[in-house]
Amino acid sequence: MAFIGSVSVFAMACLGRLVGGMRTGLLAAGATAVYVNVWVNDGLVMAETLTFLLVVLITISVLRSFAGPSPRRFACIGFLCALAALTRAELVVLAPLIALLATVELRRRDRGETVVNIVALIAM
Repeated sequence: MAFIGSVSVFAMACLGRLVGGMRTGLLAAGATAVYVNVWVNDGLVMAETLTFLLVVLITISVLRSFAGPSPRRFACIGFLCALAALTRAELVVLAPLIALLATVELRRRDRGETVVNIVALIAM
């Protein structure tokens, strides 16, 4: 579990870098590393450690799919949402919410491949 916690800190750094640049990524990693509610579950061997990692990975995947939508990226989001639902029951709601958000965003952009991406979302 300590390894998953370390990967979570790295994933949070990647998320911060994606959102706000290198400095934001370093600040996000530092804050995640010292935040007690993140690392206390590593020693207790609870599902929260894996849940935190999966939610960060889902967030990164969603941001990247909005930058360049493709069925492959949405399939990755669906896979990560399925894994997250296996760790915590309340995360079952996450996939439909992301699908709704993505559908609204893709319709707003009015691109030609919107139909293909919506089909991939429905398959999710």
